[in-house]
Amino acid sequence: MKILFTPLNWGLGHTTRSAALADRYRKEGHQIVWGAYGDALEWLQMNCPQDQIHNLDDLDISYGRSVWRSVVYQSSDIRKFITREQRKIKNLVNEIKPDQIISDNRYGCYHPEVHSVLITHQIRPRLPWFLRFLNPLRNIYFKSLLGEFNEIWVPDYPDRRLSGALSKPYLNQKVVFMGPLSRFTPLEKPSIEIPETLILTSGPKGSRKYFVEDALKHRKGITWVVGLKPTVEEKDVVFIEYPKQSELAQWLQFCSLLISRPGYSTIMDREALGAKGNVVWIPTPGQTEQEYLASILKH
Repeated sequence: MKILFTPLNWGLGHTTRSAALADRYRKEGHQIVWGAYGDALEWLQMNCPQDQIHNLDDLDISYGRSVWRSVVYQSSDIRKFITREQRKIKNLVNEIKPDQIISDNRYGCYHPEVHSVLITHQIRPRLPWFLRFLNPLRNIYFKSLLGEFNEIWVPDYPDRRLSGALSKPYLNQKVVFMGPLSRFTPLEKPSIEIPETLILTSGPKGSRKYFVEDALKHRKGITWVVGLKPTVEEKDVVFIEYPKQSELAQWLQFCSLLISRPGYSTIMDREALGAKGNVVWIPTPGQTEQEYLASILKH
């Protein structure tokens, strides 16, 4: 079977968790093809050189300190992009003729003649508190978007312990709870040096510098900042822009303190690794999903 994966280029979480799933299919003998863009495309070229990879442009939103304001101001562009994405997917499907499409949070990546799956934990995205009266309209809109796919795969347990109300299905919707997706496998003990504090940057690069400014206020001892070029000069702070995946897994599993956005991929990675260290979650301002996840997580 030929499977087309199309991860969203919003940080690398969507790409790495799709790669973990693709690896399972590849081991079963299926052919993997990718449609990706930007950092996601570059990551796949480095880590999945055996696969066919197509350049499929992605949504380009500029971000300030408040994500939801940025999204609202550019909402018309988002809808236009989904329509344009649909045209590009039809062309790509005609070219490569896949048997299945697995889209990670790209709502235009489906085809009426190909079994199409959407991976998402946000079936019911959170609106800011002052817009909650629009929840009925939100439900209609997202039920329509999700309805274009044959199945919705939620990377969580059936009790929704990681995603909570975000992944509550709508009536008559085919939802499969597939369990957490992670690229990492836990170890019994570390084999490399482990920092006391790990600051893990994620999400759109434009917002990462603001996060690091806040995160450094909470650090303790020797601190490593992952995923960003140096932005400050401070004693015992080391920046590592592109770590090896095997090393990052050990840092996440064994560090004493993690400071991170409560991005869902990071949450799943910690779950898969059985990480026991303390965590300071710093949600992206205005990103209601992260604010909600931080509120329901115990550590």
